Amino acid sequence: FWDEWIDAALDLTERDGVRDPLYYPTPPKEDREEHRKKVLLQRSRGITRSHLVAVAGGRVVGVAKANLPPTCGEVPEKAAWLSMTVDASFRGRGIGTRLVGRICRDLAAQGIPWIQIGMMDAWEDWRRFLEKCGFARDDRIETADYMLPPQAAISDRLPETDAIIRPIRLPDERGKALAFAQAQLAEDMPQSCGNPPDLPAWWEVGSGAETFRPEGFLVAENRTTGAFLGYVSSAVMRVDNGVRGLITAFDVAKDRTGTALRTRLLLQVAR
Repeated sequence: FWDEWIDAALDLTERDGVRDPLYYPTPPKEDREEHRKKVLLQRSRGITRSHLVAVAGGRVVGVAKANLPPTCGEVPEKAAWLSMTVDASFRGRGIGTRLVGRICRDLAAQGIPWIQIGMMDAWEDWRRFLEKCGFARDDRIETADYMLPPQAAISDRLPETDAIIRPIRLPDERGKALAFAQAQLAEDMPQSCGNPPDLPAWWEVGSGAETFRPEGFLVAENRTTGAFLGYVSSAVMRVDNGVRGLITAFDVAKDRTGTALRTRLLLQVAR
């Protein structure tokens, strides 16, 4: 990948989407310049460990990359994240196989033994393709999809909690929210450092960014100290038959996991 390919690569990923459910379950809707800056920043920081394009007749017909995010704790074996797309009119020609094979060789040469990608249940074609490339399911890494049906009744009386539950105040509390989320991830998922403050926050990019409202991002605050005790962020996604609410991030402090705080946050944002 050379930097002069970036516009053609962005054209392809914005048109056809990227097979990466953690970041782009649907084609990215973020601002073009923000998308460009994020790609270049990840490359300049060394987060992107392999970045490839497939070119046919001077046209970019495939893009693949593997990112190795910085870690927040002791990780026995590093695992890079794969994202890829191939132009629909060029699929079935072995382009994806060559891209994945080259990325795996690049990572092996850097001493990175694992490459992974989250998976949506409906992606049977993608499952078959990855299995042909030698990938196997690992139940330790799972993309879950829990749904609250539209007819579900939410009680007017929510669980009691000693925390203050309120909408986040943006942009003033952006850094505070990212610091809290990162601290929790460092304990739960040491292989991930969450969202560095100099990169776009999760609510600022991706398919939910254009419909994001601060009222749908609730924080739980200690009444005495003002410290964050938990948060839940949400967005509205357009689907074929209407709209769907999506919980984009959710966590509480470790000393609050056995309390009613988690239930209160989820039910309140759903209501």
